[in-house]
Amino acid sequence: MTAASSQPAGRIGLRNTDPFLVERAELPSIKQARAARLCSYNDYRRLCGLIPAAGFHEISSDPTTQEALYRRYGSVEAVEFYVGLFAEDLVPNSILPELMLTMVAFDAFSQALNNPLLAPRIHTDATFSRVGRKIIDETASLSDIVQRNTPSPAEDYFVSFTRLDYRA
Repeated sequence: MTAASSQPAGRIGLRNTDPFLVERAELPSIKQARAARLCSYNDYRRLCGLIPAAGFHEISSDPTTQEALYRRYGSVEAVEFYVGLFAEDLVPNSILPELMLTMVAFDAFSQALNNPLLAPRIHTDATFSRVGRKIIDETASLSDIVQRNTPSPAEDYFVSFTRLDYRA
């Protein structure tokens, strides 16, 4: 976990997939989306409360990507969901583009808010022992959880979803 937290993640985006996976995962996903008549990239942006892209330059700042999208789709409204999702520029200091980040957040929060342990009637002092409550209150990061549950090394583990050069 420390090694994974201290090195750059692979960039999520177009032209960053091994050819083996393009043939066996990406192309079948696009074909399946077409067969299922998935809504367009801009339709999903609207559904998520985001402003739809008005031009290819609003999906990607890369001129090569903009040109390829134009040649394939002609209109930004015709860009397919999966293609637009992966063509989109990353949010600054994030590993995800805006639409994907929004969809992941929707999913994470909808699951977290439905978790019975977070329900006000369950997440009370009476639910946990004094020691359990102290542990919960003192946990501020993923690193805290890992360090508490693994043998103590000579130095602290660094485990995070945040870049080393971007700590708040």
